Amino acid sequence: MRAVDRSVGAAFCNLFRGFGSFPLQPSLEQAARLYREGGWPAEVQGDAFTAPFSAPSAGPPPWHVYRFTFHTAFGVAPRSRMAPPVSLFFA
Repeated sequence: MRAVDRSVGAAFCNLFRGFGSFPLQPSLEQAARLYREGGWPAEVQGDAFTAPFSAPSAGPPPWHVYRFTFHTAFGVAPRSRMAPPVSLFFA
């Protein structure tokens, strides 16, 4: 992602290609623990998170979590920047 990071402050149109899946229970538990350490009291309920509060835009619990694995990312700067398109491929 270094190529994208060099253009700090630029608005990019991004496209990511890859696969999405539901994470396994141990991964959810680990993520919930990290959230709790950061101050959000998340708990795992089935295959989702619950907590007494979240951002208003999140809607009501439970909040389902997805894992994304990207194999390709494209970033294109606005025409005003005249920056060349950036393509990143992940192995």
